[in-house]
Amino acid sequence: MNSNNIRCMQPLIFHDTLHTLNKYSIKCSDRFAYCEIESEGSITLSIIPDEHLICILGFDTCSSVQEASLTIAGSFTAFNLLELDSHRIHALLFLLPEEFGILFRVLPGIFTDRAASYRDLTFPVLSGIKSVLQKLPLLPDFEDRAQLISDINMSQPSYSPVPKSLISMLGMIREVSGMIHISELSAEFVYSERHITRLFSDILGYNAKTSCRNIRFHAALEEIQKEPHRSNSEFILNLDYSDQAHFQRDFKYYMHMTPRQYIKLISG
Repeated sequence: MNSNNIRCMQPLIFHDTLHTLNKYSIKCSDRFAYCEIESEGSITLSIIPDEHLICILGFDTCSSVQEASLTIAGSFTAFNLLELDSHRIHALLFLLPEEFGILFRVLPGIFTDRAASYRDLTFPVLSGIKSVLQKLPLLPDFEDRAQLISDINMSQPSYSPVPKSLISMLGMIREVSGMIHISELSAEFVYSERHITRLFSDILGYNAKTSCRNIRFHAALEEIQKEPHRSNSEFILNLDYSDQAHFQRDFKYYMHMTPRQYIKLISG
């Protein structure tokens, strides 16, 4: 079977071999990004560094959950390749760290820079969304499965491993597209910079500076998506890159391609 190389750009998706795929769908809600990839062959995911974690369920429609494969790919701090088990459909659910903590009741940082299949996991991973994952392969249509995902109850549980202070900090970083210094977080939340660094590392598996860098880069990527034929200087306007060379280095690190190659790819 042919191997399809799919590039994940969380929470957006694009891929190198669209013509080899039988189906490609995405549905975003206010909380989740949900995508399905249907393929006759095996799949390789090229995962771009980002804060989102990815829950991947591989299955054949109208099969039982016992026949499905579940993989959790954590937030990655470097470009990574992930080989998936052979299934006709792979459902990808993109979760922010705080959402992941609510649903799975574990620290998102235990998956940072790694992926684990269900059989490798030592905690009851299905506890938060067990009924959803059991029903997903039984639904024959994408729209029904996407609706099932969007109906996931995200009400705050009695216990969440991600503290509210960190969630608030992440919200502040996202609000300014990553353009904030740890000293500003320290002043806003009355925590020492050392405490903030330890909090991010302990819970997320990477520091606040990396979080800011990831969010800023994806803000620039979103600008490219909107109007890909603008110049690099326009993409990075107001995003605190020192110059175009700085942005190009970051782009190559995250995407393993140049901005020009990426624009050519998404422009077809």
